[in-house]
Amino acid sequence: MSGVSPRYIDATFAKVQFTGNFQDSYSPAEAKVLIDEVPTADVLPVVHAHWVEQFEGTYLRRAMYCSACKKKSGIGGSKANQMKPYCPNCGAKMDGG
Repeated sequence: MSGVSPRYIDATFAKVQFTGNFQDSYSPAEAKVLIDEVPTADVLPVVHAHWVEQFEGTYLRRAMYCSACKKKSGIGGSKANQMKPYCPNCGAKMDGG
């Protein structure tokens, strides 16, 4: 499997296609053909990141930066308020990656 890009399929569509067909027995080759005919789902890989705290300006105000895109969160206020679960700039999931 190494070197093969993942292909994400629409599971709901696949279930509809296979409903009622489970009484038939398929060879592995036939099952692979049926699965290959299922359309792909519209997905993006998840980028994992974390917030980086920096103090800036004359008054050393706190700013939170995304470790993936290096952009400021753009949200003011307390540290807890700035640390959203996703980066508003690049969409990275802030789970410590």
